[in-house]
Parts: sequence; C-alpha cells; structure tokens
Amino acid sequence: MSSAKRDAGAKAPQSSGVFSPAVFLPVTLIITVYGFYIRTLYPSVPGGDSGELIAESCNLGVAHPPGYPLFVLVTRAWLDVTAALGVGGSPAWRANLLSAGFDVGAAFLIYKCVVILCRQRDMRCHWPAFAAGAMFALSPLVWLYAVGAEVFSLNNLFVAWLLYATLKYADTKSQGWLVFGAFLCGIALCNQHTAVLYEVPLVLWILWTQRRVITAGLGVKLVLAGLVGLLPYVFLWYSDTYRRQMGSWGDCSTLKGFIRHFLRQDYGTFRLYSRDKEAAGMLERTWLYFVGFFTSEAPFGTAGLAAVGAWACFAKSFVGGPLGSVPNNREVDTSTAGRSIVFALLFYLGVFHTLSNMPLDDELLFGVHARFWQQPNVVAFILLGVGLSVALEWVAAKALGSGVADNRQARRAAARAAEAAGKKKNNNEAPASASASARSSKPRSAEDTAWKHTLLASTVCVGLVAMQTAISFRISDQSENDYMGRYAKAMIDPLPENAVFVSAYDMQWSSGRYMQDCEGLRPDVTLLNNAVLSFDWFAAQAHLYKNVTFPKGQFLAKEGTADYINKNAFSFEEFLDANVGKVPVHHAGAFVGATDVKPKGFEFDPWGVGTRVRRSTDPAPSLENAKLMDAFDAAWRKARSYLPDLPTPQRFDNSTWESTIRMDVLDKQQAYGEFLLDEALAADPIDVPRALTAAALLEECFENRLRDSASMFKNLGLAYARVIQSKNPIPTNIRLPEWDGVRGVNEGKVSMEVWQKGASLRVLDMWQKFLA
Repeated sequence: MSSAKRDAGAKAPQSSGVFSPAVFLPVTLIITVYGFYIRTLYPSVPGGDSGELIAESCNLGVAHPPGYPLFVLVTRAWLDVTAALGVGGSPAWRANLLSAGFDVGAAFLIYKCVVILCRQRDMRCHWPAFAAGAMFALSPLVWLYAVGAEVFSLNNLFVAWLLYATLKYADTKSQGWLVFGAFLCGIALCNQHTAVLYEVPLVLWILWTQRRVITAGLGVKLVLAGLVGLLPYVFLWYSDTYRRQMGSWGDCSTLKGFIRHFLRQDYGTFRLYSRDKEAAGMLERTWLYFVGFFTSEAPFGTAGLAAVGAWACFAKSFVGGPLGSVPNNREVDTSTAGRSIVFALLFYLGVFHTLSNMPLDDELLFGVHARFWQQPNVVAFILLGVGLSVALEWVAAKALGSGVADNRQARRAAARAAEAAGKKKNNNEAPASASASARSSKPRSAEDTAWKHTLLASTVCVGLVAMQTAISFRISDQSENDYMGRYAKAMIDPLPENAVFVSAYDMQWSSGRYMQDCEGLRPDVTLLNNAVLSFDWFAAQAHLYKNVTFPKGQFLAKEGTADYINKNAFSFEEFLDANVGKVPVHHAGAFVGATDVKPKGFEFDPWGVGTRVRRSTDPAPSLENAKLMDAFDAAWRKARSYLPDLPTPQRFDNSTWESTIRMDVLDKQQAYGEFLLDEALAADPIDVPRALTAAALLEECFENRLRDSASMFKNLGLAYARVIQSKNPIPTNIRLPEWDGVRGVNEGKVSMEVWQKGASLRVLDMWQKFLA
C-alpha cells in the first residue's frame, strides 16, 4: 500500500496550491535562511582551511587530505558560472555564497525528514518541521560555518540527504531510494570522511531489516551506485598527473600516493591532530557536546524537545506506532526507521569522540574540534522538530479542549481503516472507504479547533526561530569581517620583488595562497609552507619553484638520523644557506626544525608582519643606512595600512582565527617598536622622533596586550626616560604616544607640559611593572 493511501485518512482539511503548508513553509524556510546567510556572508576569505580550499578550486589542484575533490570541482564550476553570469563579489565571496547554499539545502532536508517522521502531513507537522530546519540553519555553530567556504556545509547537506533517503525508503519501500542512498554514501565520502559515521549504522539497518528483500542483483546495483559516487576521486590522480600545482598537497599520481592521501596518513588515519598530546576522553568530549547543544545551539530548554523526539521514535502510542513506522508486510520491515537515526546519532558521537585526539585545552583547537559537532546536530534538530510536534499536540489538547484529542484519535482510526480497506483492494486503487471513514469519524469539534491549533503552532514555531536568530546573529554576522584577506595583503604586498616567503602557520599559508592564486596578488612572490615542505612527496613538485634552491633530501628531518647523516635530509638552516643572498628570503611564524630555535648564522629583522632573513655577517639595518631604514619603515606602514584596525577580543575570542591575527600583528608591532627604539637610542644624540614613534607602537601593544611582557615594560619606561633626559626639543609634527591621563594631546586637548609630566610618571609605572 502506498504512502499516500496510508495517509489518506490521516489528512486534515488544508489549503491547496502555493498556500499549502507543504509548499508555503519550505519555500519560506529557504528564502528566510538564505536571506540571513547572504546578509552575513564573509566578504573575503575566511580563516582556517577556506583559503586553501578556494585556492585549489581556482587552480584545480589537490587540497590537504583526503583531497576534497567534490568540493574543489563544484566550487570551481560555481566560480566559472557566476563569473560568466557577471555575479559581483570576490571569488571568496562567491564561494562563500555556494557554501551557504549547501546548508540551506540541509535545512530543507531536515524539514522533509521531520514531515516523514511525524506522519501527520498537515499544519500540525509542517510548522514544527519549519522550525527544526530554520533553528538548525540559524544555530550559532552551523551559521558561522555556513557563511564561509568550507567543507562542513556540504557535509551537512549529505548527512541530511542520507537520513532523508533512509526515511523515504522506509516510507515508500521504493528500491530507487536504496540505490540513490548507496550513491550518496559514495559521493559523501568525496567531501568529508566523517560521513561514514552515519553511513555505517544506516547501512547496517538497511541490510538487517531488508535482508529478505535485497537480492544478488540489487546488491550489485547498490555496490555499483556507491562506486559511481566515489568517481570524483579520479580527479586527484588527474590533477597530480597532468596539471600539478605549486602548493598542492600530496602526490596522487601513483597508487601508493593516492592511497596515502585518501587515508589521510599524513595526519594519521582516523585522527584529527597530527601530534601526540594528552587529550580528553570520549565521555568528556560527548559531555561537552551535549553541554554546547543545550546551552548554545538550542538554548532556553528547546534542546529538551530533541529528547522528547527521541522518545517518540520509540513510543508505540504515538500516531499509531513508533515514529517512522509503516504497516509491516511479509517482505519489508521498516518499523524501526525512526529509531535508526537515533542510533546513528549515538554511533557518531561515540565513535567520533573515541577517535578524536584534538587537544581541548587550547581554545583555538577546541573550536576546530567543535566544527565536527554540526553533523550530529543534523539529527538532533530533526528530533527537536519531532519533539516540538509532540509538545504542540499535547499543549493543544490541554488548551483547546477535547477537539484536538478527538481529532488525534480520529486520525488513528482513519489510518487503521485505510489499512484494512487497502488489504481488500488492488494496490493501484484508492481505498475510498478509508476516506469515507475519515470523514465520518471526524467530529465537528476538530474542525472548529483546527484554526486555533494552526495559530498556536505558527506562533510558537515562528517565536522559536526568531529567538534563535536573535541569539545567533551577532556571533554569526561576518559581513564586515575581511580581516583574513587584509592580513594576507599586509603579509605579502610589502615584500620586495621576487621574494621567497616561508610561513609556519596555516592562516598565513591558506590566506596567502587564496589572495595570490585567486585574486592575483603579487604573482612574483613565491609562497612556501613549513608543513608542506616537510613531507617526502614535496620532491614531486619542487621543480615548479623556479627561483628556490632546495638542498638534497627531505626538509625537517631530525638531526642524528640516518637520512640526515647521509645527506638525504636538510634543515631549515641549510635551506636558508642555499637561498639567502640569491633571492630575498622572508619568514613568518615559529622556527621549525630539529631544535625549534633560530637557525645559527642568520638574523631575522622585523619587516611588516613578517621578518627579513639575512646572514649574521651581513650589515644590520641602522640609522646610518637611511635607505634600508626607509625600506623597513615603508614595509611597516604598508602592512598597517591594510590593518588600521585589529580584531577585538570582545568580538573575536581566542577560539577564532581572527584572534590569531590580533596576536600575530601585535607581536610583530612590539618587535618592530623595540627595533626602532634600539636604533633611536643608539644614535648620539638620541633620535627623539624615532624614539617617540617606537613608544607609540609599544603603547598600542600595551593597551591591547594579550599577556604581560617584561621587555615591553622595560622599553616603554626606557623610551620616556631617555626622551625626557634629552636636550633635543620634542618635534611638533609627530604624533605623540597617548595613555590614560594624556589622551587628546595630539588634538590639543592636553598641553605639552601635562604630557611631559605624565611621561615622567609613566617611566615609574612601567619600571614598577617590569620589576614586579
């Protein structure tokens, strides 16, 4: 018996056409969610892996393991189509727009899943389904990652699609949904491997409940459909064989290299974090997930509705049986479809939190780990929608009287009558007696209270969505967050012509590659990354770097190993020795290598938001070399012209990539200020303008400091002491440092005498902090 026939008696009178809840509400859901997403999109490249993923899409290269071929191909096609159609915005903005569309699709499928599970198919079901889809899409975690180009939104779409295909098969028993589900299992793995944590329990449920249905022929179809879904991985082999790119990850031109990339062996298969560090256990991580869901993702008690929905999936008394059930026959047993998604949620949480080794004591890494909680939230919000439907039924029965309760009993009676009638008729015939039974058994009170129930459901559901939006909007609004793109410009643009820039951190490498490969920033600059250099497969692309000399062997091998002794590996020091003096070499981030300390024989002078590398025997920059000092000053001014403002800790806490920009730029500013001060104090007499410029830089670092710095306190006190002791007058054409008590001196609101007296007190204050 078809799904339509089973539900014929269960349907209440409802509007038709575009005003039908089955049409009006999902369309409203899509428009509402996409509207908020477009309003809050990142205008440029986000942090994390986004820059690398978009860069590989622009180049058709290979991203970090497992390669994300589907994301790269779809994003490249989207960029080409939108460019041809004249869609404005940067490549990053257009890629962000695509990512947002994936989560809109996930929200729509969550809506469809709730409708199937509730089985009412009228306003009592569609409004909670609308709320579930919208609350998922507008929850803080999902919203934040929806408005930036990342693989998580596409993964949310595939997880929701897998759940929908499973429930749709349970509802219709159509083998077409089985085949499509197998295809989804394959293609979902072309985006993110965590999808397998849903595929395993759902596939096991299908195999067990359909063991009498799946024949050898159908089994072959399912396997072939899954393999077809995996075809995008062929792109990895093609890219590395015929169009290898600088900066692409791995070497997929060989079978061994492809398997290594597919299994993520560079990080460690089934691991998120490549380093060995004591980490939280499965129970603690799972507890933190539930705490986050109840307090942030579905606050004010609404998360409890998910527990109600999970209960309803097992309750035999709800709508004639467990949610997601259909009348059984001898061929198909789908009575546990609703339960299967609950088990899928528990399976994901248990296995993922057992395998995850990401340290949670670091706020940034905790944020990286929390990104993977979006996938269980797909199921959690489906269950929330079911629980909301149950709650509204109960509240309506209590508040509106017996009409609603009688209506529920009438629907159950009609469903039983429809099934009984269907057994006596051909499957292609509509059971008219069922409809008649539904009409005759429906009391007049149900019709009288239907509009009241609709008003109650719509008011509650719209209110919940509005509340979720109000809570999440400020956190998720990235419409003015172009910090990562500006940071990349500040890092690359001040470099000298044909420079080689070696970065240590992901944010530098990822954002820099995007700006260079997609927006054409400084193509003469060569970008390198310590992590990419450190793998043996880098040798396959080393020849693409025309102006870089690589010593023999693999980068970053530990000293004392056989490879190092036999000259089959080289250190960072040896890399610098082979290149410094031939090309301008600049560096940013931590030192890497056998000892993680500054390489011997080289100095790192502050240059913009990076450093210029020179040999220790080369002349150091000094006031005597005016041309070189002017170049250092110009590099800093150009870097800060891109970043006149920094991300504030009130807006971006330490779990965000933007906070790393603030920390890095302030660290570089402190280093540059201390460098200028050293040069100013070394002059005879002291260079007062330069000393005050250095003090102004250090004052900004002090005001925005993330941690106490003894050298900062010492140097600020020293700067003011020497300026006060100097017989040279303070120039009137420079901007003086300001602090509490003398703010406004540059605008004439505070006299020079007050500033000089304040500077004397500032000396004592800074040195007291230094000695503390």
